[in-house]
Amino acid sequence: MVASVYGPNNSASFSFQKAAAAMDRLCLDLQTQAARDLPGVHIDGFYNS
Repeated sequence: MVASVYGPNNSASFSFQKAAAAMDRLCLDLQTQAARDLPGVHIDGFYNS
């Protein structure tokens, strides 16, 4: 959405895309850790991005 407003070559768009990718990685890492901490608990989709 930000890239469509500001354009793909705008620094704000670039930073937003990097932040969104980092949040996706963080959610995946948190879900992986939850699976380790809570064996036997259904954690699929626990951290949705």
